[in-house]
Amino acid sequence: MIESVFMNKIIHPEISDIIVLPNQIEAVKASSRKIIEAVQKNHEVSITYATGNTMIPVYAELAKAVKAKEVDFSNTKAFHLDEYYPYSPQGEFSFVRFLNEKVFIPLNIPESNRNLLDGTAKDGYNEAKRYDALVSRGIDIAILGIGPGEHIGFNERNTPFDSRTHLAQLSDETVYRDQVERGQDTPGKALTQGIGTILEAKSILMIAYGENKGKYLKNALYGEITPYSPASALRLVGDKVCIVIDKRAADILVD
Repeated sequence: MIESVFMNKIIHPEISDIIVLPNQIEAVKASSRKIIEAVQKNHEVSITYATGNTMIPVYAELAKAVKAKEVDFSNTKAFHLDEYYPYSPQGEFSFVRFLNEKVFIPLNIPESNRNLLDGTAKDGYNEAKRYDALVSRGIDIAILGIGPGEHIGFNERNTPFDSRTHLAQLSDETVYRDQVERGQDTPGKALTQGIGTILEAKSILMIAYGENKGKYLKNALYGEITPYSPASALRLVGDKVCIVIDKRAADILVD
């Protein structure tokens, strides 16, 4: 369990910790502090890193802490949540590229400790199986965001809760976000840790801020626990889940 004490919380019947910060800046600081504390306690901690805009300022805070020699990530083991398929790691929107630039290099995580999904693998199904075997050795902290359709990783609606790392077909909603709203050249498939894989982590840290993320979270936290809402699966292991949000997201939850 990731441990820390904050004053403003939402009490939830299944999730042990929903921490509310006044704004995005404070939510970023609180999230990064939890990760830093975990690494300080266990220098060889295994971490699954999510990507996306939500994570950029969090990883920037981690990099500042490393530069200040407050924490050392060099012995940690790094994994990532998902990757477009087929897609080159040199591609502009590759998650391997994202993590290299914003996590692995700034945090001084050596290549030997980086466990990467290969978006160029000839057989996506075999690549998923290979990666699941690596992740199944044990993840201490899984860092998550939440996306369209309340997806976690690229586990879209109706992904079984016991799913393992797999090759996923992205929903029309996700493809529209990526290709139209964001102008990406990314494909409509992705390799992703499955919901079952994610839930095996010893602790899970979900980070979200803003009204849109609040809308995704509201149904996941207070609607039916169902594969139609992938993030609702977190409630099945809520004793090891911490969710950090800002007031804008919280206002949606309690509306």
